[in-house]
Amino acid sequence: MLNKDKFILDDGKIRFCRSNIAKMTVWEYCYFELTDRNILGYTLKESLKNGVEGIKCLIFCFCELLSILLFPIVLPTVAYKAIKKEKKQHKI
Repeated sequence: MLNKDKFILDDGKIRFCRSNIAKMTVWEYCYFELTDRNILGYTLKESLKNGVEGIKCLIFCFCELLSILLFPIVLPTVAYKAIKKEKKQHKI
């Protein structure tokens, strides 16, 4: 958490200006970039979270597409093995 006493504030938030950046340490600047600074309406933390959710969705959609494409290959194979197993048990 940043110590807000030494920075210039706007409505309780640290203003993104050269004076404030000059007063920050490396870790304070990194924390500021990740939490307080808005880029296109999102903080970096929110953007990363949204990116991870997007990647999860893409992986899920890829798995669904793969299952649809492989279904015509896998189903007859499973059916053939089941029929072969039943024929062995009933000695047909």
